[in-house]
Formats: sequence, structure tokens, C-alpha cells
Amino acid sequence: MIDIEMQGRSTLRRAVRIYCETVLEPGFRRIGVRSRDLSLAGALLETEEVEAEVGDEVFLAFKAPHTRLWIDARARIVRVLHGRRREDEGRLGLGVEFIELDRIYRAVLDGALRHIPPPLPTRPQRETWSLVTVDLSD
Repeated sequence: MIDIEMQGRSTLRRAVRIYCETVLEPGFRRIGVRSRDLSLAGALLETEEVEAEVGDEVFLAFKAPHTRLWIDARARIVRVLHGRRREDEGRLGLGVEFIELDRIYRAVLDGALRHIPPPLPTRPQRETWSLVTVDLSD
């Protein structure tokens, strides 16, 4: 079992590559068409350019995995991947968190993601000292 707290995330990401139309709000420009992973809190998106910045808002349209239901969401960019890290495999990307996702869409997405495994780790796990228990009773 994967401990979500050990990943430093509030929700578990799922390894799912889906078609995901991504449009940058300023200028309403399409900047991508695929996701690398997805969760109830957000997504990691492949992008064609990195003119977007942390804090910019994007609109997303994608089908919930293994369904025919299209989901529309608004998200905020929280991370920009420039493809410099070895685990980025030279790809550009955007980490986004949902800021507007209808509760019905959220319920459908929750059910669709339930049986999809998380992505394989690409970096060593961070040490979290707050989870270490020390017995000082001696």
C-alpha cells in the first residue's frame, strides 16, 4: 500500500494517459492535448510550450478514464516542468490543481480512477522525519 503522506500529496495520483484538451486562459490558446497522470486534485499535463507560468489558469476537457463522459474543469498551474530533470525524459509539462470541478464530475472521476494504479516513482522517496517513532522510555 502506498502512503499518501509519504508522497507529500493530499490525493493519490493515478498513472493514466488520456486525451486532455488544455487551453491557457490568457489569450485562450491551446497548449496541450494529453495528461500523464490524474487525481481528484489535479493532473500532470504534457504541453507543447512553456509560456505558461505558475499561477496561470487553464481550462481542461477530458473523458473520465474508461467512460464516455466528458469532464470540464478549470485549474491553476502549480508546477512547470522544463524537461531538465532526468525523470522528465525531456518532455515539457504542467502540474495543475483543479479549482473548479463540478461535484458530479468529481464523483464520476473518483469511481473511474479507483482501479488505476499510481505511476511508478521517478525519484527517490523523500525522508519524512515526522513519521519516525523514537522510544525514549529506557
